[in-house]
Amino acid sequence: MSHLLSSECSQTPVTALVIHGGLIISGQGPFIRVHHQPTSRLLAAAQVLDGQAVHGIRICHSIPSAISAIIWGGRSLKAISISRQTSTDDSANFNVSLIPGKTVEVEDWILDVAPKLPSASRPSYETACATLLTAHNALYSVNWQEPSSHSVESMQLSVAPLLTGRKCILYSAHLNWTSATEILVASGTAFGEIIVWSCSLVGGEPSLHTHFSFTGHEGSIFGVQISEPIESPFKTLRRILTSCSDDRTIRVWDISNTEIQRTSSQSLESTAKQHKPFQETGFPVTLSDKRDSNCLAVAVGHVSRIWNIRYFYARKNWSNDHLVTIISVGEDGTCQNWAFRHEADLSSEERTYSLTHLSTSSHHLGKNIWSIAVNEQVEAPDRSVISTGGADGRIISQNSVHTSIYGKLLEERDITTVLQNVFNLPATKPINSEISRKASKATADYFRSYAYVTKNELLVTTNNGLVLLEIVEIDSNGESVRRWQQVDHLDDLKGYSVVSGIPDSGVTFLGGATGSLYCFDAFDKKIAFLTKTDGKIATIYPYPVEPSSKFIVDVLLTYLGTSTPRLIRLRRSLTGWSVCLDDDLTIQSVRQGAQFAQSSSALLSSIDNQLRVFLGYRDGSVHLLSRKEGGSAGASIVRYAHGKEAVTAMHWISSVSSKSQSTTQNLGWLFTVGRDGTCAVHTLRRDSNELNLVHRLTLPFGPNIEGIHVSPSADEVYVYGFHGKQFVVYNVSTSDYILNIDCGGAHRMWSFDPRYDPAGRIVGGNLAWTKASKLNSYDVLEPHHEIVQNGGHGREIKSCAITTTSTASLGPLIATGAEDTDICLIRLEDSKFSCVATIRKHVTGIQSLQWSENGEYLFSCGGYEEFFIWRVQPVPAIKVGVMFESSCPIDSEKSDLRIMSFAVKQRCRTERQREDAIQVIEFEITMKTVVVTTATDGHFAFWSESSNDNNDNSKELTCAATRALHQSAVKSLASYSLNTDTTLIVTGGDDNGLGVSLVFVAESNEVQCERLLIPRAHAAAVTATDIITCRPSEADPSCFQVLIATASNDQRIKIWGVDIDLRKKGVDGLDVKMLANGYTSIADVSSMALYPHAKEQSAAKILVCGVGMEIWTVDFCLQNGS
Repeated sequence: MSHLLSSECSQTPVTALVIHGGLIISGQGPFIRVHHQPTSRLLAAAQVLDGQAVHGIRICHSIPSAISAIIWGGRSLKAISISRQTSTDDSANFNVSLIPGKTVEVEDWILDVAPKLPSASRPSYETACATLLTAHNALYSVNWQEPSSHSVESMQLSVAPLLTGRKCILYSAHLNWTSATEILVASGTAFGEIIVWSCSLVGGEPSLHTHFSFTGHEGSIFGVQISEPIESPFKTLRRILTSCSDDRTIRVWDISNTEIQRTSSQSLESTAKQHKPFQETGFPVTLSDKRDSNCLAVAVGHVSRIWNIRYFYARKNWSNDHLVTIISVGEDGTCQNWAFRHEADLSSEERTYSLTHLSTSSHHLGKNIWSIAVNEQVEAPDRSVISTGGADGRIISQNSVHTSIYGKLLEERDITTVLQNVFNLPATKPINSEISRKASKATADYFRSYAYVTKNELLVTTNNGLVLLEIVEIDSNGESVRRWQQVDHLDDLKGYSVVSGIPDSGVTFLGGATGSLYCFDAFDKKIAFLTKTDGKIATIYPYPVEPSSKFIVDVLLTYLGTSTPRLIRLRRSLTGWSVCLDDDLTIQSVRQGAQFAQSSSALLSSIDNQLRVFLGYRDGSVHLLSRKEGGSAGASIVRYAHGKEAVTAMHWISSVSSKSQSTTQNLGWLFTVGRDGTCAVHTLRRDSNELNLVHRLTLPFGPNIEGIHVSPSADEVYVYGFHGKQFVVYNVSTSDYILNIDCGGAHRMWSFDPRYDPAGRIVGGNLAWTKASKLNSYDVLEPHHEIVQNGGHGREIKSCAITTTSTASLGPLIATGAEDTDICLIRLEDSKFSCVATIRKHVTGIQSLQWSENGEYLFSCGGYEEFFIWRVQPVPAIKVGVMFESSCPIDSEKSDLRIMSFAVKQRCRTERQREDAIQVIEFEITMKTVVVTTATDGHFAFWSESSNDNNDNSKELTCAATRALHQSAVKSLASYSLNTDTTLIVTGGDDNGLGVSLVFVAESNEVQCERLLIPRAHAAAVTATDIITCRPSEADPSCFQVLIATASNDQRIKIWGVDIDLRKKGVDGLDVKMLANGYTSIADVSSMALYPHAKEQSAAKILVCGVGMEIWTVDFCLQNGS
């Protein structure tokens, strides 16, 4: 009966991951997806389970052309086959086919599956291929039945019980084959105990041996992991067990003596007697503060529960005391790396160990990393990969080497060491007076400013006026070596200096307190004096007149204490640099008083054959100056571009260089960031010299946002600055942190030189900064991680809405609001969800979203009486521009009322006569308006409008009637107007029922309601309803055929057919029948929206949201045929 329904695409939490043979195989809901790890290309996807999410994947057998694996979820177990199909000579260009076998149901919940150790003598289809453990500590043998034919469709698994360990309820388990006949089991109970036991298959009869019972965790055990044999200087330490718990701790246990602890015969009764101190709940009566002797180390790092752990064994670049790396993921959405080290001297009898925190990566949105996979390349650790899957549906792949070498990328130098290196001073202070003077200079001086001349050269000025150059070279061993040399010593730079360069040009400009301007050229490593200006130079903004040429450069100088910037044009010749233009931008509009005394950012750009100067000021305004031949002319001001906070950085994108097709209307777009923590976009129209705001949204960090970059070919926006004590580079388009460097915070001297890929994306960079009077630098040549699969909200989606009209070339836009307080604007592209904007303003979870009829405005509501209006418009440079328009005023700032829902209806339109005039046509509204509300009492309430005596256009609502329908709360509602007097209302209740009602409104506003309740429509509350189609009968206009979609917390989506005959009285004119019933992978369904479709189309799309989102296709042809 579900042939009418089909799932088109979904975005759900990633609950299972495995990496094998360059493939990342993930489980998301009931689907298996296969990605190509080097390119992140989706190769195959298929539904493998019915009504159950995939919880784990294990590779059983692998050859270059095919992979056999076992997947499980809940009580379901299945074998799958993944085959490579190469159609060309290029081995990297291949397709993948994924074929699932038959499902086997086990008696209990499956926690772990362990394939047997690979053996060259093992046939392709061995009878016993793996073992599994269930939630009640029962061990089963998994048998791969030999197929009757060579077809993969006949793959069939069967299970047989082996034995049961100590009876308890498990939350986690791990199986590890230590030999061909013995499997080691770690069981993590719901009550904080860890049981280590083994099953021996020697002699054909399984035997049980219990080795350890560990206590110490103060919460349920969510993850256990048995290590492989590790290399240790202590022969007694051969194998460890790591556990994570509800108490946020990671504990490492010594389980090396499993063979010694074994007894010849051990019954379950004798094992149970060893645990008398436990209550019936399983938790110990008293918890001792004394650490278990087998507990080697304890660490706390996550801020919430830890879900899982893995090991990384490669020892390249490790110290001798570093035994193994432990990787943990948790509810806080972070992946953390720990070094398990031994602390004692080898000659000491007492062995102590520690867990040292190495690094933290946070590339998932919201909460919960549910899955992790490690692909370790023992022979080539540099190619080892760690992948994580989160509740946001995102899959991250990161180089495991970079997770623990932060200290090797970080370089630290103090001024004394640098100057001793420059002047070749000995380590101790000599007697010679000349050398003594230079040595004293090394102790009195300090670093002043930095600028990267090239990727491998850093220009440094000191407080005493020294100009130094640090050069990074590669020696014969392939290691980087840093070499220092003195460039010059300038008195004009004593006590104050600023440095700025043109990226990758080898040209850097220097200025001082006296107004002198200098130029450093990387070609001859010399500094040339350019000119002397009046004032203390605040900032230097160089701009090449022709991007492909380095011979003509415009330099804009801003000064402290004055609002008059200075523009200098420099020309480079064989004899050096010369000044060919020196102009003060003395435009009256710039001089506005004390509030404009200091500009905070500036930008030069050649636009439409004119030099345009953009100035950002500390009061939040942006000034545009247009300079033509013969002097400066023309100016425009955008006030409060960033409120009343400083404009910190700007970037110009020409409409010619971007993907925009509207080059005839717009010259380009100005991107700005400011101390208000927002990113704003203004467009410059060709027919005017004014900037118009088209986009402004809040960024996830601030206020210290220092730079912005836009990739025109990739339509991606990057911002960088300081977030707490870290310097971050953030991709606004993908909501991902590219770099995250611990530098101490914003209040310091620093310089950042981004690295770009051919498409203009930031993939790394060089950062230099001062910390504790020392020069630090951090170099990133390539990204440490890749987004294999994009995700969405990291929390439950509470509401969704889809525009009824297409937005430019984007098609209909999907708006989703979640418990993370964010609103995401999403487009459906090639059956994939692509987020084009993230709106941040609400302080509580989003409760409801609605679009205006024309799709230009989005309305949102939440707690604290928040009701916001957003304007949405196409902006080619960033796809979609969003601006906050207005908010509903609240009665009190302390209000804690939550707006649960609202309805939007357009009642009048405006007509535009010309560009600068809007005429509003007023008319008397004579139509009847009735407002219908539902509540937790299960009733309808009908409200009618009445005019307010105050004559202020507001309307008062009076309750006209109430009608009972559901036994408890009404969870969802949808309506459709059949004609001018009759409305169809569909409701879903907390009583699991589906309500179908016909509401008639008479001329006197008298309401008549005919109600039909379908009990037990779902097995849980009906939380989402929508009306797909309503078609009048061709024979009789009083008869209608309606399709209704419902969804519930039972994770079922159902399609109902309703035949309406208005000629019949009461509910006799309603005939309801269920047409389709399908399983949705979306848990906790909260909302549903209908994708816009034409009446002549034979299918419709439904968006279902909750913990993730999914698009379903409803085929009308099948419905009509049935």
